[in-house]
Amino acid sequence: MGQLRVVIYGVGAMGQLTARLLLERGARITGAIGRVNNVGRDLGEVLGVDPLGVTISADAGKVLTEAQADIVVLSVGETMEQAAPHLRSCVEARVNVLSLSEQVFYPWRCAPALAQEIDSLAKQLGVTVSAGGIQDVFWVNPVVVLSGASQTIEAIEGLGLGNADDYGPGVAKDVFLGEPISAFREMTPEELARPNVFTIGLEAVAGHLGLTVAGWEQGSRPLTSGSPVKSKVLGRVIEAGDVIGLGTWSRMGTEQGIALSGEMQLKVFEEGDVETSRWIIRGVPTLHVETPHLPGLIATCTSIINRIPDIIACEPGFVTIERLPKPRYKPRLW
Repeated sequence: MGQLRVVIYGVGAMGQLTARLLLERGARITGAIGRVNNVGRDLGEVLGVDPLGVTISADAGKVLTEAQADIVVLSVGETMEQAAPHLRSCVEARVNVLSLSEQVFYPWRCAPALAQEIDSLAKQLGVTVSAGGIQDVFWVNPVVVLSGASQTIEAIEGLGLGNADDYGPGVAKDVFLGEPISAFREMTPEELARPNVFTIGLEAVAGHLGLTVAGWEQGSRPLTSGSPVKSKVLGRVIEAGDVIGLGTWSRMGTEQGIALSGEMQLKVFEEGDVETSRWIIRGVPTLHVETPHLPGLIATCTSIINRIPDIIACEPGFVTIERLPKPRYKPRLW
């Protein structure tokens, strides 16, 4: 097989980092799809490397048709509904696609009709659709492997702590960074219970362990500080009492009697905070795995990159984590 050929679909912070890492691993980027602010520029210029001869275009159909890529790395659309049109474009161009979207990671409960539609289309046209990221390597698979040491399980509890300053202005807006607490209190109960990444992660854990979800709830809470906190992404100090981030929590029951719960806290870090992933499996015995100083930004992208050979080799359709081999470093991507 020759050099891996990749289209970068979405040239924001995550798309740019993934592109740079792919170039370091010897991949060839044959197309780039972006928004207005980068359209017409050479991708290499945007990445801060030598020109690549790849012009960023807003015409997804044209790029996907002409790029002759092995796979598309998609970093557009947080929800399944937002990502679906872009997934369809990739599938209709008969190109495999690997998404960074939260809901695309495990959409069978939050968007089953859309997932089934994409699955059917992908099978018909002979391509594979999947998603990955930090949940793959640091959330779902560690819990599943650790559970292999369990005699009984009563509950599975998770905590993720990430630095909102690392993820750009879009995420800053999404977590109400720098807003007065009153802005959060004006949200409706439906808005507070919006789908979140931890719910998707817990559903993937349940699916991987063969558990049947029997009821769930989720919500959000503002995170504040009693002292002023400097925010890099906002370029200013957030005053004491204003929102420095968001905690999104989930609780889930199963027919097997095992309770799953967790919270993702995305906030501007204060002194002593470090990016962390922590899981506890309560039962006989009680088991604990924790990754402090987690390099979340780069690990999200490297987790995607190391999945590329698995997706290319996989059967057509919408393939989620329980149907993939265990993640590992790939010395070669092709």
